Amino acid sequence: MPSVAIVSTYFSTKRALAVGLTSAGGSLSGILYPIIFRRLHPPLDFGWTTRIIAFIVLATQLISLTILRARTIPNSPRALLEPVAFKETPFALFTLGMFFFLNGLYAPYFYVPIYAERIIGTSPDFAFYLLAIINAGSFVGRVFPPLIAHRLGPFNTLLLCLFITGIIGFAWMSVHSVAGIVVFSIFYGFFSGAVLALPPTVIVALSPDVRFAGVCGGDDDGGIELDFGVEDIASWEP
Repeated sequence: MPSVAIVSTYFSTKRALAVGLTSAGGSLSGILYPIIFRRLHPPLDFGWTTRIIAFIVLATQLISLTILRARTIPNSPRALLEPVAFKETPFALFTLGMFFFLNGLYAPYFYVPIYAERIIGTSPDFAFYLLAIINAGSFVGRVFPPLIAHRLGPFNTLLLCLFITGIIGFAWMSVHSVAGIVVFSIFYGFFSGAVLALPPTVIVALSPDVRFAGVCGGDDDGGIELDFGVEDIASWEP
């Protein structure tokens, strides 16, 4: 069962906040790891830089693996794919919709540094740290919108954040200054972070049984992983 799905099964009234705090660790790593990589390379070669980051990941993951405990254990072994989940129309439509939206969500994460350096004319160092700025906004976005989700509902909050993220994404075309790209990075990171934090809560609500939450989350994440593959192919340059 995915770790985020495990956390969600322990909460009922503040599930969105719990999942948001859990997923915020991903944004924190998005802030720290690029900076660590930038500081270690080129003083160290690429191989040792990667190994050091891998050891940091191993150390932090050992803490998570030590304290994680599944709340509900299915009577039979869990299946890799749960076809019954896709028979639920809301879940199937939600997975399809998130697949298409996430196909473009990560474009700024990949291209904002390049855009800042080549189009706006910032220094390579400043352009690189825009990635940390986006992830800093994402960190806040994974914590505070889930607080609102307790009043509006996780699905309504997710729809609102999806809409705003799309508007900010289109506004990227009008950014032509250093201040503008910084503001864009902060706000895009904030709302895209909310988009990434809220789906696990929605998935648990759409799951036919809480015991299947991990499998349903995996089925939904499978579409997301396929989406990453599509985006990698689209962004590949020979």
